Amino acid sequence: MKAYKILLTKDPYNELATEYLAEREREKEQRVTRQLQVKGY
Repeated sequence: MKAYKILLTKDPYNELATEYLAEREREKEQRVTRQLQVKGY
């Protein structure tokens, strides 16, 4: 499917895993921080 999309759109291939995982980590940090703040820490 990736090859099809690249050929169809003529966009260069970009590895999204690194960006995706970094964003998930930031979201997790924010969620844990909020949970601690609610508990009074």
